[in-house]
Amino acid sequence: MRRIAFLFLLFPFALSAQEDCDVFNIQGLAAENLALHDSIANFAVDTIILQPDGSFEVQLSNGTTFTQVLGCTDPADVNYNAAANTDDCSCASACCSIEFDGYAYSVVEIGDQCWFAENLRTTTYADGSAIPEETDNAAWTGLSTGARCDYDNDASNALTYGRLYNWYAVNNGSGLCPSGWHVPTDGEWTALETYLGANGHSGAEGTALKSTTGWLDNGNGTDDFGFSALPGGHRDYSDGLFFGGPGIEGLWWSSSPNDGNAWTLDLVSISQYFGWFGRSPREGSSVRCLRDADVLGCTDPAYIEYDAAANTDDGSCATPVVLGCTDPAFTEYDASANTDDGSCATLVVEGCTDHAYTEYNWAANTNDGSCATLLGCTDSAYLEYDAAAGADDGSCATLVVAGCTDPAYTEYNAAANTDDGSCATLLGCTDSAYLEYDAAAGADDGSCATLVVAGCTDPAYTEYNAAANTDDG
Repeated sequence: MRRIAFLFLLFPFALSAQEDCDVFNIQGLAAENLALHDSIANFAVDTIILQPDGSFEVQLSNGTTFTQVLGCTDPADVNYNAAANTDDCSCASACCSIEFDGYAYSVVEIGDQCWFAENLRTTTYADGSAIPEETDNAAWTGLSTGARCDYDNDASNALTYGRLYNWYAVNNGSGLCPSGWHVPTDGEWTALETYLGANGHSGAEGTALKSTTGWLDNGNGTDDFGFSALPGGHRDYSDGLFFGGPGIEGLWWSSSPNDGNAWTLDLVSISQYFGWFGRSPREGSSVRCLRDADVLGCTDPAYIEYDAAANTDDGSCATPVVLGCTDPAFTEYDASANTDDGSCATLVVEGCTDHAYTEYNWAANTNDGSCATLLGCTDSAYLEYDAAAGADDGSCATLVVAGCTDPAYTEYNAAANTDDGSCATLLGCTDSAYLEYDAAAGADDGSCATLVVAGCTDPAYTEYNAAANTDDG
């Protein structure tokens, strides 16, 4: 008995493909991979174990194992994973099923176009807003806004044929198809027709697109490309009645207007051709979605190379955006910025910004090196004199008075504020008979007070003299 054991070794792991792709069945993928290897093609998948690196260990019914690595296997694709041996639809160019409004649509690649392989059945626009359903015939004919209905107002028809939409829904800015997809233009329908004709179906393009069942009057197609066009009928714009289905005809909107109407592709059971008609925007027709054409470029807005029109990253993102003021004419200029963020506010005004110089400019906010002449007192007769000053600023205030400024000398001049080296005779006790005697003193200042008494000053000796203040040995 087959079983699937998922060992969540590191963290919960969602077994789903990348955004806009199939929710894949890992056992199915493993089985498909087996068919590619002759040596193991005849064995069944027994157990699949998720590995810590994200790969899968696939254990076969014969007891052997192989490692399955999911990823983009197209070497030409920007998302190519050289280690991958099983494609998981992560290639940027992959045409993969997409879920929209709770339903997973089958898709088909025809030439370089990726189409829905079934009719649209959504009840909401791409932005999530509801598409109103209109069942009343009279109300349908008076609409000028987007609406939907089921053929014959029978919801079971939507399960097979999808829903019918007026062209106002097609043209609604909220988007009738999912993000990354759109209702094809007349030109894109024509490109499909041209491709079919160039590949063996000229004159029978309709037959090549029709499903192999469901068409009346022996009108079944060959469905050579998997488009599976079904005859879902339409709703008339003039009376709101339903015609042509199921079984007789199918009408598919284009997004291209035509003189107040819009183009539709018509397939009918009794014809093998494409039919083109301009129909009222109030007509109810089927819709097929077409994937947006690949626009290569940098898709990450965090890079300078970001291209808002690009929908497929080509690896050209190279330079991270650095926001800031990019205009050197402003003080906020940031040389490292490559994307202006509007922070430029203060125009640069160059000049001398140091008010200590005569060239000072109060309006300047950027120093230009023009500060040259320092302000200060230029008169050496004043204490404030600054030899570096080139211009007098009126700061000269205190006249120089030269003299001895040290009160320890006899030459001391109390009025002097600038010492002139005239201090010569130190004041002090000049009598050596006194303890206060200072041999350096040149003039006695009356500080002699204590007569010298010589003797033994150490009480540890018998010769100790308590009156002595100077030990005589």
